[in-house]
Amino acid sequence: YSGGVMGAPAYVPLQNLGAYNVVITLVAHKQRSIDAAAKNLLGEEDRAVDATAQARRTHFMHQWQLMSLEEEVCANQTVIATAATTVVSTEIVCKLNQRDIFTAAYSTPPYSCPQNTFKAGLGCTSCPLQMTSPTASTSSGACRNCVPSYDVAASRWKYSYLSCDGATCNFCPPGTLSGPGALGLAACEPVPGFVAVLKGPPGVGETAEAIDPHREGNPAHLPFMGESFRAALARIARVETSRVFLYPPVQSEEVPESRCTELRGGCAYEVRFELMTEQVEELVEATRAIQGLECLNQSTSDACLLPAPGLNETAQGARSAFLKEFELLQLYTTTKGFTDLKRCPDAWEPSVVSDTDRMELFAPGYTQTPYTCPSKFFREGRACVPCPDMTTSSRGSTAQSDCKAYNTYFFVGKDASLTYEARTNALVGGRQEAQPNAIDIYGAVTYYKIRGFALQPNQLIDDRDPDLGYQVARCDQGLNCFSAEKFRRMLSNLLGGKVTPNEVRLTKPFSCLDRPDRLSLVASRYDFCGPWSGLPSAPDLQECACHTVSGTATCFWTAGTAIISIY
Repeated sequence: YSGGVMGAPAYVPLQNLGAYNVVITLVAHKQRSIDAAAKNLLGEEDRAVDATAQARRTHFMHQWQLMSLEEEVCANQTVIATAATTVVSTEIVCKLNQRDIFTAAYSTPPYSCPQNTFKAGLGCTSCPLQMTSPTASTSSGACRNCVPSYDVAASRWKYSYLSCDGATCNFCPPGTLSGPGALGLAACEPVPGFVAVLKGPPGVGETAEAIDPHREGNPAHLPFMGESFRAALARIARVETSRVFLYPPVQSEEVPESRCTELRGGCAYEVRFELMTEQVEELVEATRAIQGLECLNQSTSDACLLPAPGLNETAQGARSAFLKEFELLQLYTTTKGFTDLKRCPDAWEPSVVSDTDRMELFAPGYTQTPYTCPSKFFREGRACVPCPDMTTSSRGSTAQSDCKAYNTYFFVGKDASLTYEARTNALVGGRQEAQPNAIDIYGAVTYYKIRGFALQPNQLIDDRDPDLGYQVARCDQGLNCFSAEKFRRMLSNLLGGKVTPNEVRLTKPFSCLDRPDRLSLVASRYDFCGPWSGLPSAPDLQECACHTVSGTATCFWTAGTAIISIY
């Protein structure tokens, strides 16, 4: 009765638990006693004889939160049935008479309906479950609740609760959810923030260039497909896709994308997601399904010994498909709550404590067949960790010793249409600087020339027309450039298909002039230089490929769009 007579002055919403019926039968040794008791209940007592009856009744009503009072009145009734013969019989007929509990004679002060009910006729009626109402409500319109709403712009659910004074629906703190009819800030439950670490790179481009784009076991990943990711999680958790909220992918700080860009090894990216279920109970079940703990007797350490019929097999299949498609490296949750400051209006502050729980991807029963780490990574504890720089591994590696160093091969080509003399002799129109890609490999100077002009990515295509841009911008178009695709396909064919075109790790020739900071903004994106794995160190190699002109050492960097092996 808060906010009303015989209640606290300020209204405080309470959970609606519905209503129940009690049947009272009066039994006494004298009919006079029964009649007196009935009059007390009905408010028809003789106040001259019983002056405290009304006060006692008022106290009883508030103590038991009375909603209505009906008297069952029974009487003998004669029934005459006429057929072939007339039959006269007597039977007991009963009916319910509802007492008006709101009159001044019945209670003092006059009675008001308790919280979570409203006045209807001569009594009170319960609001629907999950709905509340203040004391003395007089219509069903007073019944209210706060329910989750879908934010179309943000593509996520927003949860709310009825404020401490019952006046407004307030949003739950970030990272929490509540069910329909939530009352108070305490009804907002922390949602585990899942983090899936996936094998990178997350898209197509210079870090994931492929002739035939596909994901598993090859140098290119498809672009991260958020909707497919959400659908896969929804199948595991058995929730609607709209209940899975994704944050944008970010590169892993521990295994940054630069490892892929610089061709040093595997990289990773992270996708954070939350399960925004309608009910808190649904969140518990969905979370256990992601964790692989949907079995009836399962803890965090044991296998599934007693699966619910059909449930575990379905969950295992969904998790198996998810891990294989997205090449998971690890999966963990970070749960962060909030501190309720216990005041009205409601106030809270973020919690500084978080709880991290790493999923056991390799546990028996998590997938239909034991999960193995993708290439370039190996299993360590509950996660797949990257091989060291300039090494790789096969799928299923379980130790760092399984990581093997790259082998490096230099393919040196020469355009036979022009000799070195014709390209560099000023008497025949040649220029010395037309040979930026001269390299010296163990004393053998070789020159590399692309059709039509020497490829100088950091220089303009035409000095007379700067709008044409730098030469590097034309490489991806194949204009006057070495055909990487053709080279990779032919080399794959030469190797009998044992290495696919996507698995040919290739860097294009590049001049660094003095240092990389002298490159144009466009060209500097593609900067890459050794050390070359598998080759012994040599003075000529240093950091770059070098050659000597007139006794002066000139170094050139090899760089280009990264075409990454075994992705």
